[in-house]
Amino acid sequence: MKFSVPGKYLKHQDLNGGELTLTIESYQQEEVGADKDKRWVLYFRESEQGLVLNKTNGNTIVKLYGDEMDGWIGQRITLMIAEVQFGAEQVEAIRVRPKAPQG
Repeated sequence: MKFSVPGKYLKHQDLNGGELTLTIESYQQEEVGADKDKRWVLYFRESEQGLVLNKTNGNTIVKLYGDEMDGWIGQRITLMIAEVQFGAEQVEAIRVRPKAPQG
């Protein structure tokens, strides 16, 4: 059974203040946001929602599993909420835990 919440992409609110460990199933480039920027999006076995990769999360996954995205398929990552600087304010955002999940 897949878990599902509204919205095509995961947002920090979807984590309900906790963490979520997911298995990478696929990736593709998509036009996202109002500006239709081309961004990499990861999709997971356990969720219908994708994760739009930003530079920070992409670099974390590269450190965990290498820079070949095909090598990420089948690997697990844990998503968590972190306070990040966005312009002049602190906001919550999804970050990939910099340690591979156990099990």
